[in-house]
Amino acid sequence: MQILLRVLLIFFILYLLRRFLAGFMKFSKKSPAADGSRNPENRMVKDPVCGMYMDPRLAIKLGDHSSDVFFCSEECKKKFVGKPPDGGIGNTAAGRS
Repeated sequence: MQILLRVLLIFFILYLLRRFLAGFMKFSKKSPAADGSRNPENRMVKDPVCGMYMDPRLAIKLGDHSSDVFFCSEECKKKFVGKPPDGGIGNTAAGRS
């Protein structure tokens, strides 16, 4: 009788362990759509001013489809547009001589 109880206890422990591992493995697998490989519109874009990553559908866009630049806010867009292309000092009162 003790041997039968021990065997049942071992099988019960193995059953619980198997269920736990199966649930753990299910959560660790990535779904195919989670990485954006099936939908190219699911990519993140980076704001060139502050470096923040965001969804392009929520971002403020500047440019045409061939050269889009995305911003997190109007402030970042204004800073980007106000920057001279060579990276020097802009046309501000402090920069004039």
